[in-house]
Amino acid sequence: MLAAGKLMLPILAVLTMLLIPSLSRAEVAVTLPPLGGLIRMLDPQAVITVLLPSTADPHHFQMSPKATESLRKATLLVRASRDDGGWSGLETAGNILDLWPRTSHAWTSPALVRASLPRLAAALEKIYPSHSVSIRARLNQAIAETKRIQAAWIAALAPYRKDGVIMQHPSWQPMCEQAGVPVRVVLETDRHGQEFGPRDLDRALQVIDAHPAVLLIFEQRHDNRGLDWIVAHSRHPLRRVMLDALGTDTMRWDQLMQENLKRLHP
Repeated sequence: MLAAGKLMLPILAVLTMLLIPSLSRAEVAVTLPPLGGLIRMLDPQAVITVLLPSTADPHHFQMSPKATESLRKATLLVRASRDDGGWSGLETAGNILDLWPRTSHAWTSPALVRASLPRLAAALEKIYPSHSVSIRARLNQAIAETKRIQAAWIAALAPYRKDGVIMQHPSWQPMCEQAGVPVRVVLETDRHGQEFGPRDLDRALQVIDAHPAVLLIFEQRHDNRGLDWIVAHSRHPLRRVMLDALGTDTMRWDQLMQENLKRLHP
């Protein structure tokens, strides 16, 4: 009987570890879905919590008690402070990696992503040391993927290098700048709370008269009423596209960029 009892102890220990693996696995919190997408490219095994709900507007988001609790439990917080700087409560995280403290929507630029991937990989290796070999291998693959995606986007945006684009929100401005496409008008600034007015709309119509082949970029998670007004009042037929700079919680970054590329160039 004693021998049987001794045999059961290690078996119970193994079963316990299998039933509650989360107790022994580090968790990474990210403020925005694309940041989680970058982590998935480097380490598919990482446990990721996306603080921003799928239907929320990142510019007016307030941390819920559930999100605060997830943040408290996380080993690492990955953020982009130019885009989540208005959120309260992020400072409570102990270990923070701010990928882009000076650039808004930097994840839409493959070049900026490529420059940040080594730092992200190094941070992941610290909390997942057993994944180091895999992370380093995937880092090289991810860097190569950013170059491929960059070339594809530059080719897709090439027709707009002359007339440029007009945006509701500057989500895709880094990508356009990288592709050499002039951003003629941005109706909403990246400073939260600053809205467009009649002068901005009139200026957009003037730009369209001068550049009738300009592309209008609508943003899926924003109110696009400014661009809707422009379409209704323009004298020219306009090329329009609806992009989604945030994607879903489960998307890898390369999938996000590829899906938007399909929308741009169906």
